[in-house]
Amino acid sequence: MRYAYKYELISRDLALVVPTVSLRSCVTVVYSPVEIEKLLTAVNRESSLGKRNYAIVLIAARLGLRASGIAGMTLDCVNATSKTIKIK
Repeated sequence: MRYAYKYELISRDLALVVPTVSLRSCVTVVYSPVEIEKLLTAVNRESSLGKRNYAIVLIAARLGLRASGIAGMTLDCVNATSKTIKIK
């Protein structure tokens, strides 16, 4: 709202009446092994897109990587010979 008021997109500074939200609160989500297996079996691995999606879910669930870490991965990050994944 401050941005919109500063650049005259709105006529009143509504930031004064809009409640703020703490950015420090974190919601921890934990899925059971059964829920993870259900999710993995729900992914259709017939297509290359499905295989990619399966790999994303598997990496997130088994290795605990966050979405930002997974999004930054490329095929160069995977070393099949040493069975390692390099995280940038």
